[in-house]
Amino acid sequence: MRAGQLISFAIALALASDAAQAQAPTIAPSTAAAPPPAPPRAAVESAAPAPMLDWLSDGPRDRRWRRMLTEVGLLFGTMEAFYWADLELNRVDFEYEADWRNVKARLITLDAWRLDDNAFGTNGWRHPAQGALNYLFARSNGFSALESYAVALAQSQLWELLGEYRESISINDIIVTPRAGSVAGEVAWQLGTFFLRGRRSVGYQLIGNLGTGGTGLLDRLDGKPPPPRPPLGPLGLPADVPHRFATYASAGRQVTGDTSRGVLRVGLTSELVLIPNFDRPGRARRLYAAPAYGNLAVEVTRADDTLTDLTVFARTGISSWHRKRLTADRGYNLLYGIGSAYGYALHATPGRDTRSTRDQLAIAHIGGGTAALTLRRGRLDLELEGEAYGGFALVRSYAIDAHRAAYPEDPVRSTILRDNYHHALSATGRLALRAHYRRLYLGLAGQYDFLRSVQGLDRIQEELTADPSLRDHRGEGRAWLTYQHPLRPGLALAIEAGLEVRYRSGTIRTTTRSDTETRQFATLGLVF
Repeated sequence: MRAGQLISFAIALALASDAAQAQAPTIAPSTAAAPPPAPPRAAVESAAPAPMLDWLSDGPRDRRWRRMLTEVGLLFGTMEAFYWADLELNRVDFEYEADWRNVKARLITLDAWRLDDNAFGTNGWRHPAQGALNYLFARSNGFSALESYAVALAQSQLWELLGEYRESISINDIIVTPRAGSVAGEVAWQLGTFFLRGRRSVGYQLIGNLGTGGTGLLDRLDGKPPPPRPPLGPLGLPADVPHRFATYASAGRQVTGDTSRGVLRVGLTSELVLIPNFDRPGRARRLYAAPAYGNLAVEVTRADDTLTDLTVFARTGISSWHRKRLTADRGYNLLYGIGSAYGYALHATPGRDTRSTRDQLAIAHIGGGTAALTLRRGRLDLELEGEAYGGFALVRSYAIDAHRAAYPEDPVRSTILRDNYHHALSATGRLALRAHYRRLYLGLAGQYDFLRSVQGLDRIQEELTADPSLRDHRGEGRAWLTYQHPLRPGLALAIEAGLEVRYRSGTIRTTTRSDTETRQFATLGLVF
């Protein structure tokens, strides 16, 4: 057995052991491109101390096995039907028959374990979406976050072993589909549960059922009473945990090399800390072995009627440690977390604006840690947050086009031939500093991603007479100043000026390409 295969097999198995060492997920943000800093954190009044939320409870659960297995099975069967209906497209990946050679390659020698060469969009977001559905099927039927992740992982493995039994087993699908899917699914679950606990309005209940896979409707069918209504804020949202939602629009200029152009941006962000009275005065010291926070950011940027950026970022946790000594005008609030994240980013610049040349990155942050500290002195709050992740990525090499032009005879990986990207291991670090004084918010944030190609496991590895290592670097820094004006209780208008600097480089052998880009933005947003 080749060493590369052993390494890849260990990565896949590590997902199960990683989940098994913690009891359920949620806590802090980071990924492909740094999550866009939403207009400032809203001042949300927390209600008086409330009992622990149901989703943080370790009590008995009403697990509906039959319905969960039916939903997962229906999705599996639907995928299988579409797979065989599109036989002409899928036939190109057939390498095995239903025989002993197949079983041996799958389960004994592991020769069938490879990195597949599906399109970037298929591997980058469609498969994680399938993983999120399987996760929500379990979550909405009374299973914990850990158990729901196990369901998503088992479905991915079953699909690779049996659903596509004539193809090689896709290592990246076993890693990315359940891991990224569980992050996206958990964030959706938290948002949905939050809105289901809010005011019984059509809009809130619709969001709640969409986010939780129809939990509110299923509970009605089961005759289960709705969850107790907590103290509500001015907008009818639960006030027993801190929350921030923002929608914003920005206008500015982008400068890349000698090219300058106007850009427009719109975005949505959310943040939930599922620890009752997390930011209220008091003392706390507690370990949470269940989801305790979640973040989501979606941002779209256009220039000259062209999509230049699409960023989707979600993060959640596995376990967290919270400690605070906080009064109205003094003290600290500290949160440590072990978590994971998922990010999907497209970025186009002049000369790199076609489907095959634009910068693309999808990262499943398998695991990492977060530390967030808030210091309060009078009316000044200082927040320092740092996090680091290791993960598995799909990335378009920034140097690949120049390298292929310089060495046209060199063989390249199947993913590059098919959609001009490759698989990589990633390391991500992020640091943010925020200051809040009265209605003013000042922020600085930076993120760095290092990506290095996975060697020796390409689908056509035996045909590659040369397989150089591909290395990519991504850096981003942001600074912003915001004034937040209250419009009504629970709702504020944010006016912001921001500056961004981005760095991108790629190296293949002696070929290196790099670019630096700056952007200036003026932003208007609603925060609640």
